[in-house]
Amino acid sequence: MAASVITPAGFRRKFAKWPLICGVLVAAAAAGWLLVRQRTANSPAANAARWVTPQVRDVTSMVNATGTVKLKTGAEVRVGAQLSGIVRRLNVTVGSRVQQGDVIAEIDARPVQAKIAQAQAQLSESQVSLAKSATDFSRTKGLFDAGLISRQQLEDATSALDAAKAAVTAAESGLEAAKVDLAYVEIRAPIGGTVASVSTQQGETVAASFATPTRVGAGSCCHGR
Repeated sequence: MAASVITPAGFRRKFAKWPLICGVLVAAAAAGWLLVRQRTANSPAANAARWVTPQVRDVTSMVNATGTVKLKTGAEVRVGAQLSGIVRRLNVTVGSRVQQGDVIAEIDARPVQAKIAQAQAQLSESQVSLAKSATDFSRTKGLFDAGLISRQQLEDATSALDAAKAAVTAAESGLEAAKVDLAYVEIRAPIGGTVASVSTQQGETVAASFATPTRVGAGSCCHGR
């Protein structure tokens, strides 16, 4: 068998390929390391929840909007007198600003006060009549029990007592009605707003349910769209 002889030129050609092979291996190793690192970063363990401490902070936000502004007219309420009489005082004029419950006009209270006094007198008279009827009934009942008078007389005394009680009840109702009228002497604004018109002047006589001393309109307001 003939022996192989490697010349210096052949030796150089044989080992010249090793640096290229080593470079390819290093590049493959680097690519594999990067692939493993990326998979590790995307694994559930890497995305595990972290515990944090909550903090209170102010978040400022600004909202810009464009639109149109339209006037919105409020309600208009007619205010009339619930009691007939002379307008003793008128506290407002056209354009006056009023709040709910303000006294805008006053009716002369003297006739109502006279009715209250009359109702009180009537109640006192009815109470006196009731006391007398109660005494007469007690006396009549005693005489009837003793057999000295007839049943008709007892029944008359009972009817008189019942009539006296009814008269007291009616007098009490009249007094309460007069006191209610006294509350209507002051005409108050049902809503807050601006007086739109005044149809009655101080010193004029108004009739209940017919006159309208003032007309109050709620103030205008605006709203955005």
